[in-house]
Formats: sequence, C-alpha cells, structure tokens
Amino acid sequence: MSAQQLLDKAERELTALMQQNGYPWTHAKSWLYGYITAFQQRESHVAFAKKVVECAEEAELRRTFKTLIIAWNDLI
Repeated sequence: MSAQQLLDKAERELTALMQQNGYPWTHAKSWLYGYITAFQQRESHVAFAKKVVECAEEAELRRTFKTLIIAWNDLI
C-alpha cells in the first residue's frame, strides 16, 4: 500500500469511526492527533507535523497554506 493509499484509507476510516461515535472532526488539530494516534507516533504533534511537511510536495503545501503565506508576507 502506498503512502497516499494509506492516507486515503485513514481519512475515510477515522472520519467514519469518529462520526459513528458522535465525535465528528471539527478542527484541523483533531485530524493531526487522530493521525498521530492511528499511526502510533510516540512524539509530539509538532515533530509529527514536521515529518508530514518534509514529505509533502511544495505545491501542495503552498496551496494548503496559501492564506497563511499571504498573511506572513504582509507582516514582513
């Protein structure tokens, strides 16, 4: 199973599990903690997020964080 297939499977199954138990995802941080738990990462969410960002395509990061990048550029 590729990393993308695993990510897609986790997204579907974690979402369904949370909804079945009355706890739908409400914040991006909830997703992050869900992934950390599901993949049994024994590290902080910051370290986990760093690994995710390191493996992500630059174009996808720029799309995801577009508004944050614009805001940051306005500050400097």
